[in-house]
Amino acid sequence: MTKTTVSKNFSNRLRNILKRDFDPASPDATWCTDITYIWTYDDGFVYLTSVMDLFPRKIISWVLTKDMTAESVLEAIKLAQKRRNIRKQLLKTLSALQDSLMRSDILTMARLQIM
Repeated sequence: MTKTTVSKNFSNRLRNILKRDFDPASPDATWCTDITYIWTYDDGFVYLTSVMDLFPRKIISWVLTKDMTAESVLEAIKLAQKRRNIRKQLLKTLSALQDSLMRSDILTMARLQIM
């Protein structure tokens, strides 16, 4: 049996930095990440990690993997940066994000602001 969700109480460690502001004023102001699993006959579960720019409500990158890891989220974010030609460092650095992901094993939303 595949376990796809680990329920933990993150309320003491995670901050809601998005604060339900789903309507940013410009492109690349707020990105949302998501991981969803898809059943396939050949490979069992595969995991689709996507990054959405909330301004146009479009997926700007995605990664398909056979396991659900923090690295797939980082890979999708880096791919989004490359596709959007963003060379400036993100306010929340990817190394800090990676540290956070390794501790919590889950990322549902992150607000990424360009400096």
